[in-house]
Amino acid sequence: MTKKLKACLGLLVVTFILFISLSFLQKAPYFDVYDDKAILSEGDTYFSTRYTHTNQSMEVKDFSGMDTLLSLEGGITMNLTIDIQQKNADLRVLWITPDHIIHELTSGQHALDLSIGTHRIKVVGNQTTFEMTYHIDALDIDLLPSS
Repeated sequence: MTKKLKACLGLLVVTFILFISLSFLQKAPYFDVYDDKAILSEGDTYFSTRYTHTNQSMEVKDFSGMDTLLSLEGGITMNLTIDIQQKNADLRVLWITPDHIIHELTSGQHALDLSIGTHRIKVVGNQTTFEMTYHIDALDIDLLPSS
């Protein structure tokens, strides 16, 4: 191989490694956690560099956007216990009723009286890192798949 070709290949490899390295340093895009119109929408969209959601537990890093954790059919009263370890600002956990009323939920126990219709529990965040566990205590609860 010629020296010029070796230099070009070396430069290409260095550029590729730099590009891959910088892609892991990407910061989550800005998301307005108080944009009710976006929050009330049915769809979810988010960016995160790590998102683990298993069996009523979440561990999330660099989260921006919104995600529906639960979609519930009403007609019952349930207790929802939430424990949030937030590493930085701009995180909201929301209960959205069928008539589009948004209730903010904090760490602790909440008695939710679910009227007839579909209720959603949603996390909304802007460039935030958090760990959260939640527990539902209700009889005959119908969980709908979140979309």
